[in-house]
Amino acid sequence: MQKQSIVELLWENDIHIVLAAKGGIGKTFVASLFAQFAERSGKAMKVLDLDQSNDMLARLPSLHAESISLLSDKRFDAAKMDALIKRMVTEPGPYILDVGASTFIDAWRYFIKYQMFALLKKQGRRVIIHSVIVGGPEMPDTMKSFQDVARSTSDCLAQSHSRICGDGWQVFCGDVLVFRQRGQSAWGDPTP
Repeated sequence: MQKQSIVELLWENDIHIVLAAKGGIGKTFVASLFAQFAERSGKAMKVLDLDQSNDMLARLPSLHAESISLLSDKRFDAAKMDALIKRMVTEPGPYILDVGASTFIDAWRYFIKYQMFALLKKQGRRVIIHSVIVGGPEMPDTMKSFQDVARSTSDCLAQSHSRICGDGWQVFCGDVLVFRQRGQSAWGDPTP
């Protein structure tokens, strides 16, 4: 099995989504590091800040991030999400989306309800979920957020497979690619 570098994984048609239901755990930091790494590797990304309560990513001028509101009258607006999906299908990427805790539940429900992973795959896009898990007192909340994401896509877990990638593992669950670290996986079982 041939190892790939992370730079090789930054395909033009990738959509990276950094999310978690818990606020203040570093989603924006993770998204910014990923965008900076991609740019320094010659793979500039389209950086979209979907955090409705804190558009910190969009305030970092070097990332050229765009703040996108998914709300109308303080409520999630599916038409705005439709427009964003259309944009990601018609305009080349790669994309990185920073989904704030304030829109996490509505945005994730939209993706599941309207089968966005299958639609995006059909359009030649690959969706990669980055779920932030932290230690300390916030760990139970961040693990629950990850588990909720995993459970909501559980219909694809039976079709999952993995492969070595750089210094870690990739786990594919149907249309969704989930990264795991070496040592202890998100599911608690040791990785080889």
